[in-house]
Amino acid sequence: MGLREEKKAATRLALHEAATALVTQRPWDQISIDDIADAAGVSRRTFFNYFTTKEEVLVSGVDDQPERIVAAARAAPVGLMPWQVLKKGLLSGVPVKEPEAMRLIVEIRQQPEFVVRSFTMRAYLERALAEELLQRNPDWHDSDAQLCVAIFLTAARVAGGRWLAGPGGRTLEQVLDEVLALVVFTPGKEG
Repeated sequence: MGLREEKKAATRLALHEAATALVTQRPWDQISIDDIADAAGVSRRTFFNYFTTKEEVLVSGVDDQPERIVAAARAAPVGLMPWQVLKKGLLSGVPVKEPEAMRLIVEIRQQPEFVVRSFTMRAYLERALAEELLQRNPDWHDSDAQLCVAIFLTAARVAGGRWLAGPGGRTLEQVLDEVLALVVFTPGKEG
């Protein structure tokens, strides 16, 4: 990546981080594009060079989430249980740690213009994670890996919902561990 591309990526990230930080301070409908640009240290015009709406800047941190999750899963140490590999990937790929910002991102991603992108990202994630599990478990069938990933991603969605709805004070990882404790990830073995 050249210097120009690095600067563009840094500006995009600064705008996204400014938006997520502002969400933790006040309601989304009270945050303007000018507020986001000011917090990122750029002009309104610069904001529009990167994004068309404030919703787009908020979800921009999620766009490369599947790639980050897959890369982190691939980097997980050899010998981990499949759910541990998937968990490492997921927790490394979560772009936002504050429940307030994540709640809003989930809400925005349900809007029609983002739904197709969400389905595409999930399909890629399922395929790539299943491929990683097959690499690590050569005696598995494709369907074993697909099932393991599908169950894990469902557990992660449930954990995310609990985390967002919960009283607070717990991390996403703590809630995910509680949900994963209900599931066994060992195909072909009784548990």
